[in-house]
Amino acid sequence: MPLEFGFQPESLVVELAYGGGFNQALMSLSGGWPVGSTIALHFTDAPSDLASGITWMATISGVTATFLASQAQVAAVIAAQFWVARLIYTDGSGNVTVWATGAARAL
Repeated sequence: MPLEFGFQPESLVVELAYGGGFNQALMSLSGGWPVGSTIALHFTDAPSDLASGITWMATISGVTATFLASQAQVAAVIAAQFWVARLIYTDGSGNVTVWATGAARAL
């Protein structure tokens, strides 16, 4: 019988296009994001590494959090071969939650 403690992150796949940018939006179903909250996509080459790598911050406006990465930003993740991806939420009080973890892949 498995024993689980705490929050279990969802599975994540981030698809990155060679020669393209990245645009993805998240919608808050509770009417908006708390003041001071942040949402980030973090790419690295090690599953346990949250300190280094490349991080894209979402722009939060109303109920929408939008990731908009340029072609150069996508190319940097692909060139670095940062295939571990995490979606990280920080609430307005500074509490950090890894919402999802998984893989980035180039198409």
